[in-house]
Amino acid sequence: MALKYLYVPSGYKSGTAYGVLPNDSSADFDNFVRNTFATRTNKDGLIEVCETSGNNLVTNGDFATDSDWTKGDSSITISGGKANFTDTPNGYGLQQNNFLTTGKTYEVSFTVSNYVEGEIKVRRPFETPSVSSNGVHTVTGIAVTSSGGSDDLRLQSVGETTLDIDDVSVREVLNSVPRIDYSDGGCPSLLLERMRTNQGKYSEHIYSWGKNPSSSAVPIRINEEVSPDGRRSADVVSVLTEYDGVNIPSITSITNTKYSCSAYVKHVSGSSKIRVGINAGFHSGTGSKYVRFDLSDGSVILDELGGAGEFKSVYVGNGWYRLIIENCTGDGSSSTFVVYSYENGLTEFAVWGGQIEVGEYASSYIPNLRNETTTRNNDSAGWAANFSGMNSKEGVLEARFKAFPTTASRRITLGTNVNGDNHNRITIGYTINGGIVKPLVLMAYDGGGTELSENQSVNMPSSFNIFDYNTYKFKFKAGNNELKINGELVALGSTVGNLDFSFSRELESISLNLFGGNTSNVFYGGIQHIKVYDSVTDF
Repeated sequence: MALKYLYVPSGYKSGTAYGVLPNDSSADFDNFVRNTFATRTNKDGLIEVCETSGNNLVTNGDFATDSDWTKGDSSITISGGKANFTDTPNGYGLQQNNFLTTGKTYEVSFTVSNYVEGEIKVRRPFETPSVSSNGVHTVTGIAVTSSGGSDDLRLQSVGETTLDIDDVSVREVLNSVPRIDYSDGGCPSLLLERMRTNQGKYSEHIYSWGKNPSSSAVPIRINEEVSPDGRRSADVVSVLTEYDGVNIPSITSITNTKYSCSAYVKHVSGSSKIRVGINAGFHSGTGSKYVRFDLSDGSVILDELGGAGEFKSVYVGNGWYRLIIENCTGDGSSSTFVVYSYENGLTEFAVWGGQIEVGEYASSYIPNLRNETTTRNNDSAGWAANFSGMNSKEGVLEARFKAFPTTASRRITLGTNVNGDNHNRITIGYTINGGIVKPLVLMAYDGGGTELSENQSVNMPSSFNIFDYNTYKFKFKAGNNELKINGELVALGSTVGNLDFSFSRELESISLNLFGGNTSNVFYGGIQHIKVYDSVTDF
């Protein structure tokens, strides 16, 4: 059988995920929309923001000359290719004005060297916690008026400060960039997620989190470990007593609303055993609920959640685990996620990337570096259209994807021209039936100007998990329609299996939704390939 259409995650630009076959723009999902930044896991296993424009908007960011910068105090000088802060009082800074745009997302990066004392922070176009160590420091945020100058860049001292700064850059983070994601291993996938908001404040600045029992009992070393994004930006918690540790700054949860909480944690020294948990604000009982976890081998020592949530650990490399408690329930009070020591004696662990989000399951990491919240909007990939030569009588629609928990059907649709008659289409995807997420097949055809359709959710073979990647092949031929999952023939009911349909138009578009530009039944999950064949040979 001839392959007429092929999508595999490969090239992309803002607004477009490139297809492979046909070898022209008709293979591309060229109406990709998200309108916010997001993160992915790249091919090196590092978490990164997708993606920057590449153009440094700062003038003289390498301080080659003593120009272009406004210096707020005589203790700030430019010489030797660096900006020098020497005993600079609190609150004075280095600034460039009127070159950014309110509401856009920017990545700010700078290098600190010759550190002696004090701290430095980004004060405009957004405000971040301060840093106090040598190295490259990179932060991402949205230019907001509350920072005092959303179109300016300002690096500001905190306390009396002595250090040098070099290699300052500001790059716009592009919205609507498709995410080619490697978090599931070596094979890339197109990651498509629903809107989520990280309510966990200061997600990468653990020294700004709550400390139990007190700040003095929980010393934190700033920017000491290489974080999951490859920068030396992870803080280390050092404690001596059982139950000592940190918690994401508390939120006021919404009663009877589902939440998921997570953080990346790595063993540094001493005991490798920790507790992660949720306080009483995330369950209906009293006190905190914990999971005892060993960071040395990724084993669960004891799960004490007692149904208050569902624990999951994901190893992300270099000793880091993303530790997750999903499907916990807010009670309307102060609610938080904790990382504590397991036993008495020295316990040192690094923490990074805290997240609290509404939802039954944890989504990809959303950096939230401020005392606010940060939202990632819905992904919408749209459609690839007008590839010609498809047989309208028979064929195979194949896709390899993983599902997410859902309350509605999520569809990959082979249909007619998106600008024409949508009554003719074939769909594979997933839906929820009886509280269980199941594969879905659907056929719709023109019955004399009226759409006729049949669909069926099918039982997943017990050897497969719908939340993992599986290959679905739907053969359509009048009176003889069949479905295979990972090569295993899955029984269809007679209504769908024996449906004697007749398509009145050529099938020549792939939509990641109900059809065409429709906004219903948008596909969310991960996609590793989509293929369309023009015959049923070798199904």
